Amino acid sequence: MNLIRAILLGVFLIALNSVYSQLGKSGNKDRICRICMGSGIFANYIFKTQIDREINYLVYIVGYANNREIHRIGKPLAVHRLFLRLGAEHNFKHPIIALKVGVGCQPFKNLYTQIAENIIFILLILLLVFIPMKIKPKFSIIFFIGTIIFVNLISIIIYQFNFYLDSLFSSITATVIFMTSLYFKYLDENMIAIENDKKQSILKKEREIAGEVQKKLFPNNKKIEQYIFAKNTPAKDVSGDYYDYYQINDNEIYFILGDVTGKGIKAGILMANAAAVFRSLAKMNSSVAKTALYINNQVKDSSYQSMFITAILGRGNLEKKEMEFINMGHEPMMVLDEKFNFEYVKSTLPPSGLMAVKDESFFKTTTMDISNKTILIYTDGVTEGYIDEGKELEVEGLEKEIKKLNTTSPETIINHATKILTEKGFTLRDDITALGIKL
Repeated sequence: MNLIRAILLGVFLIALNSVYSQLGKSGNKDRICRICMGSGIFANYIFKTQIDREINYLVYIVGYANNREIHRIGKPLAVHRLFLRLGAEHNFKHPIIALKVGVGCQPFKNLYTQIAENIIFILLILLLVFIPMKIKPKFSIIFFIGTIIFVNLISIIIYQFNFYLDSLFSSITATVIFMTSLYFKYLDENMIAIENDKKQSILKKEREIAGEVQKKLFPNNKKIEQYIFAKNTPAKDVSGDYYDYYQINDNEIYFILGDVTGKGIKAGILMANAAAVFRSLAKMNSSVAKTALYINNQVKDSSYQSMFITAILGRGNLEKKEMEFINMGHEPMMVLDEKFNFEYVKSTLPPSGLMAVKDESFFKTTTMDISNKTILIYTDGVTEGYIDEGKELEVEGLEKEIKKLNTTSPETIINHATKILTEKGFTLRDDITALGIKL
């Protein structure tokens, strides 16, 4: 029974001390004294034990010490003397209890706590001004929250030793400083983003110009297109694929289709280099082997980071209905007859530009009769392009599409293949280039 009374007494005193503390902050000491005196009557009514008088004096002493003498004296030794004196005057049997309750309910604030507050305040300013400027915003927020929690933990720990450290002002100030720091970082990053956008805009215009220049390299000869048709759809502004054809006389047409490793401006520049060599030698009516030799060595000398070209190079004879060609590491060439039978001619040589070659005999050509046949040469952007979500066209798919069309016209086949690879708006994995021959 005495244990229960002691527990109830402790709870009562803790609640009472909270009331004293809140009223003490507003400076209403007269009201506090009246509450202290009236609390003894309340305690007598609740507990009705032999320690009624001790409760009454205990409550009075706690309230008196909290709101008058402690604020005035501010030293534990003086508080100890105060409780001993009050306990003796009022015949209180346990003044040390009053001492513990009185001192524990109202923590001290002295010179040392003020110095600690100033140090924490300065550290917060330095940390929250400079560190958020150096790290990413999401890490800045984590750092800020951790800092506020750490400061308040210090305040709670010090509170356990009856010292009061004001963390509210520091927390509010830290929040303002942190938000200001983030704002200035946002301004800096925004300026950088604007500058980058300007640079990207300039580069985009330059790429568009390069793409327009590259398109000028593609042939545009309606007379030859009745025998040879080709089309290029770049994945970026500048294509790494290339095709060309050139009629050297009334009976012969040179052609080439190539694919540079990679995409973009670097691939386009290398392909333009090879195109210049092809056009120059075609005008000179150079042999297929010799043309392949010069293109190979030129690509080898001017390639960047070991870039190379896969290509099919040849010339067709309109009178004989035959074609002499050479496949340098390119995709197999499709041969289609009138009955939609498909054959494929694989590469016999490595890609152009991998190594220097001194003798044109290295490039052995093949001659094929292509009467009543359609030759289809394409890059891997055709067979590896998406026609549906995650579904590539592939060689088998291309054959099915040709059979659906029920035609062997190079122009119709190439335009249809380009359409199904681009109509659904999927991002192109690679340039789409195809060249068809039907003599």
